[in-house]
Amino acid sequence: MEGLGWLWCTQMAAVAGGCPSFNAWQPVEHALHQVIFAGFGMLIDEIFALDDLAKESEKQKRWTIFFTNEVLNVQGGVASPLNALAIM
Repeated sequence: MEGLGWLWCTQMAAVAGGCPSFNAWQPVEHALHQVIFAGFGMLIDEIFALDDLAKESEKQKRWTIFFTNEVLNVQGGVASPLNALAIM
């Protein structure tokens, strides 16, 4: 609950993780996926492999990155494979 409260108070637009944690949790009263996506209206991105981005950041000595993604433009769609973009 503390983590959910922090996400709400910081007014995050999206959350992302490197593992399927949002969907792997057993159903409980405050399941992350349902609260974050349906309750908060916050986007959920999962399973990013950021090792190459970390190496490029080290190479360029640049640590500020705008990370976003493009989704498929499908009318009425509710999910999409992502095309991640990192702008340094």
